[in-house]
Amino acid sequence: MHESLRGGSSALPTVRLPQLERHGSDREDEQDTHIPFSPVYLTAKEVLCDFDRKWDGKPAVEIDAALSDGGNDTAERLEDIWQEKLRKNSRLYNGSKFRLAGVTQTEEGKLTLHLGMTDYKQFICTNCAPLSVQRRLVEASEQLSEKRDKDLFFSNAFGVSAVVLTNDNFVILIQRAAHVGEFPGYLDLPGGHPEPDIVLEIIKKAFGGKVDEIIGGKETNEIIVQQFFDSITSEVLDEIGDLEKEISSPVLLGFLRNKLTAGRPSAAFLINCNITGKQVRDIYLEGKQTEADESISIRLIPAATVLNDGNIASPPNLKLTPAAIGCLKLWKKVLIGCAD
Repeated sequence: MHESLRGGSSALPTVRLPQLERHGSDREDEQDTHIPFSPVYLTAKEVLCDFDRKWDGKPAVEIDAALSDGGNDTAERLEDIWQEKLRKNSRLYNGSKFRLAGVTQTEEGKLTLHLGMTDYKQFICTNCAPLSVQRRLVEASEQLSEKRDKDLFFSNAFGVSAVVLTNDNFVILIQRAAHVGEFPGYLDLPGGHPEPDIVLEIIKKAFGGKVDEIIGGKETNEIIVQQFFDSITSEVLDEIGDLEKEISSPVLLGFLRNKLTAGRPSAAFLINCNITGKQVRDIYLEGKQTEADESISIRLIPAATVLNDGNIASPPNLKLTPAAIGCLKLWKKVLIGCAD
């Protein structure tokens, strides 16, 4: 278990994510783009949540102040970066996201997710910003007196992805469309983000709209954990097709930090599918999935290729996203641990 996840018995352990080594370059070996941590094998019942706005990152006004570099009026602001991104891709849109500040472990072995709020715009403008912007935010973070979270100037929107394994032992990959916000054209595992708006709607229906009275309470945290697990199931259905009756409940494999997006954290899951790879391909090719426009093809990789190779190999002329590589390597690591 990663040392930062160990907690003492008398107080809440320090909440942090594994720290990155900042090399000042946006070029990393494709096999070394993720830091896997906390390899686990947990169901929703074994995961807890601590949702609190204290786990939010810095607000936009403070990020802009950090980017101004001591009053430089010509420095880029978040809005400038966002508008430039929109000029290149008009299909981008903002939306609320959860921010993962850290993960701690109870003495009983349960994991607690420490979550705040952020949005996709801030994620694109900090974690996915040009390297010069990221450097200024790192420098600003290093000057903070707050020790609980050294990534406060980064959105760290919490992502999810899944290894979906068919009953004839193929791993499902999809090729991302050219217009998506991250890694267009790459092969990827099904994935996305847990959605705060869905949690809010569930709370309103369950508690008669009395949201402010229960946000951060036990009921809210239980709903967030369930959405955390449900979100990856929804992404699989939305990106591949109607597999609802064919797939298992997701199992949490662990967490990753993507070094190519300033350490953006994500959770990796395993979902078993009780039909063959060919049957999954046929369902995908029907084109009935709600996010059909976000991918252009489906690929099936034999599980043995993932588990036996020293590296995770991409098919000819295509690249795997860093998230896919990290998730597959973590899956392999968990399986090796289970075998031991």
